[in-house]
Amino acid sequence: MAYIRKNVNTILMLLVIALVILFVVFTYYSREKFKSLSQEYYDKKANIEILLGN
Repeated sequence: MAYIRKNVNTILMLLVIALVILFVVFTYYSREKFKSLSQEYYDKKANIEILLGN
């Protein structure tokens, strides 16, 4: 019975580590995507202001 408990604990620990890694990857991806989208927005906004002459 101790073997099964040790095995389950190992699996749970690996699952927690995998979830942490996925969270970090998702956070990094979201941050980079937001930066690129905001940069694209400000570029387009500047182009529109130039066209309108403001």
